[in-house]
Amino acid sequence: MDIYHAIMKEWYWFVIVGAIVSMAFTPTFLKAKCPKCKKRNLRTVDLDQQTRVGIQDREKRAYLTFFRCNSCGARLMRELTAPYEDASDSRWNAAFERALVTIA
Repeated sequence: MDIYHAIMKEWYWFVIVGAIVSMAFTPTFLKAKCPKCKKRNLRTVDLDQQTRVGIQDREKRAYLTFFRCNSCGARLMRELTAPYEDASDSRWNAAFERALVTIA
């Protein structure tokens, strides 16, 4: 009975350890879903500065972010928190062809 009381006094350590362990799995649940195939394989396309400035000047939309789905190959874009838009048109080729290679 004394061990039970000692553990119950220190119950918050279970919460702390549980929170630390759960942090390892959090990125899996926070990844964006592809609107076409509904899988969590959407990756951000990183642009070099020259390409980004060229697109911003042409489109007059300052906060465009490009995405590619690793599952279905969909090319998407969005402005700030707007819904995803299809970016498979040829005018967006520069964003996807000259993208910086990153490990996600």
